[in-house]
Amino acid sequence: RLLVPLNFAREGRFRHDPAVAIPPLPDLAPARSLAALAADPVRLGFAQVHLLRGRNRFIWTLREAQLVTEGVA
Repeated sequence: RLLVPLNFAREGRFRHDPAVAIPPLPDLAPARSLAALAADPVRLGFAQVHLLRGRNRFIWTLREAQLVTEGVA
């Protein structure tokens, strides 16, 4: 239950995503466009912050799932 939103949702657990195509691992998907954004430092900065937050969400979710599997949480 914890891992499914990582691959299918951009928003938090109590918010609905729009009915549009969502790339796999949506929080990390902007990594594919970093090279194209290199010419625009403002957009590149936004993408980097998005990726940092996505990485944090990804790691937190994996840690929570680990606790569940170990019976701690």
